[in-house]
Amino acid sequence: MDTINTLYHTKFLDLKQTQAGWTYAHRPNAKNVVMIAPILHEDGKEKTIFLETKRPPLIAEKKGTASIEFPAGLVGDEFTKETTAEAVKRELLEETGYQADTVEFAFKNLASSAGCTSETFDVAVADIKNAKQLQKPVTDGGVIQKLHKIDIKDMIPWLKSQEKSGKNISAQIFSGIVAILNKTK
Repeated sequence: MDTINTLYHTKFLDLKQTQAGWTYAHRPNAKNVVMIAPILHEDGKEKTIFLETKRPPLIAEKKGTASIEFPAGLVGDEFTKETTAEAVKRELLEETGYQADTVEFAFKNLASSAGCTSETFDVAVADIKNAKQLQKPVTDGGVIQKLHKIDIKDMIPWLKSQEKSGKNISAQIFSGIVAILNKTK
């Protein structure tokens, strides 16, 4: 078994290195990560909710000024006994103001950037029957800028238009789109 050394530690992120010399990022404060692919039933249509965010690493490296993402978050960072399903419902409500009626896991343990980070995530499809926001969404310290409700049939053209306007599109979104399309077919 490879020995792992922590090169640098912060509350939210560690920089680690294997004995073989591979350096990577690791989250010390979370049991898991969830990404939520919401299906919102509104006005007789099925829509999804994308978040427009400002991500400091992308801005610092001049890679973009905004990113399009699905709601997501850490499991167990604030509530250590929290289950992944509980985190899905909590994160969805916090970031969108909507409450999930049902949650179904589509994918588990997906690697986001396996050469750079040990982080993996689960993809959950959240079905939202009540199209009324129950609370004002959090901005997560100014990271979340806007919510976009997009008809499911228009997801790809809308994302292409966002890309053309200079926004980053989170790669994780595409596993959520597959999960939504599989659920709604």
